[in-house]
Amino acid sequence: LDVLLGSQNPENKYFLKHLRIVIIDEVHTFLGTERGSQLSYLRHRLEVQSKGDLQTLTLSATIAYPEEISAFFQLK
Repeated sequence: LDVLLGSQNPENKYFLKHLRIVIIDEVHTFLGTERGSQLSYLRHRLEVQSKGDLQTLTLSATIAYPEEISAFFQLK
């Protein structure tokens, strides 16, 4: 995702601009980690670059407190 966001390729730029949904599977593995912070930042960059609203879906079978995910990834 980091490479795509920095790409100057017109096809990549078009793709990212028109992306509407991001799915983060096994989201519990990212909470409170450096990798999770990077993913949160990249998701924000993607949201800024996209033309419309970006829906983020997070999946996990083991998360006890879903509000932690919303807070960590700064979801609306």
